[in-house]
Amino acid sequence: MKKILALALSVLMILALVACGEPADTTTEAPESTTEAPETPNVPETPDNVIAPTVEEGTWGAAFWADFEAAVAANKGATADVIANAVYSATSGAAIGMGMVMPMEAGYFQGFSADVSGFKSAAVIAPMMSSALLVYVFELEEGANVRDFVSFLNDNADPAWMVCMTAETTTIGAIDNYALVAYAPTNMPGVVGEAEVVAPEFTEGSEVETLWNDFLAYMDVNASFALATDVADYLAGNEVLGTEAATEALGESFEAEGLKYAVEGYNNAAVIKAGETALYIIQIDLGMDAWADYYVGGNIAEGADAVWGAHGTTFVIMMGIEA
Repeated sequence: MKKILALALSVLMILALVACGEPADTTTEAPESTTEAPETPNVPETPDNVIAPTVEEGTWGAAFWADFEAAVAANKGATADVIANAVYSATSGAAIGMGMVMPMEAGYFQGFSADVSGFKSAAVIAPMMSSALLVYVFELEEGANVRDFVSFLNDNADPAWMVCMTAETTTIGAIDNYALVAYAPTNMPGVVGEAEVVAPEFTEGSEVETLWNDFLAYMDVNASFALATDVADYLAGNEVLGTEAATEALGESFEAEGLKYAVEGYNNAAVIKAGETALYIIQIDLGMDAWADYYVGGNIAEGADAVWGAHGTTFVIMMGIEA
């Protein structure tokens, strides 16, 4: 009997040992992922010290920004007027034509809907006559929050501050502790690309055609540095006007028979008179498209013996000449 009990206990112990053993491995290995991570686009990073504006290549916004970059790189630690003079002396400064660089104090700035302050020094590059082309350079204190200052400039920029004209592009950005604001047309005749030409209406072989071709020939060569009196002196020698043609520089405004209202607000102007014939040469500042529409295109009276044309920012109104 004792043998039977010992045998039974042995069997129970064996069964218990089997029950307490490790369970069978029933886990299933997860399949390897075949999905590839999307590639990160190779976009060049903007340096932390640069707040770059969005500019279109070939425009004056891009030209001013490029010259501003070069000016800051070459004049580290300079005041705003030094940077502004460097920009004015560069390629984009040619857009200003006859202009000036002036230091600015905190307060009212043309082209902004709020007073501008919080800078160490500031300067403006401005044409001699009113224009929608205007450039500001700001120097901020070292350690100043340049990003907040640029945000303020963007939030308060007003490209339509002039009554009869609006800047087509507004370029605002910063490098180190310098900021740039440039109001300008998109493309400027005579400097970027070819000058826009608006031809008068005339018949082939007419006197207007002869004078117009002479005008174009002169402007194609001399447009970037000729004044209205220079153009007038040249055209006065055209045989169509005869030997009695005389030129005269005009003041701030003029009236003429055949024009509905006085012409004013231009940069400079001159007239050639030869008997009943008169040619008015008028030069405006860049960006004054609305001026041209009002004072030239919409100014010739109905039925008047007058036609007009333009080469960039230089206009010619021909009166009393066979068209």
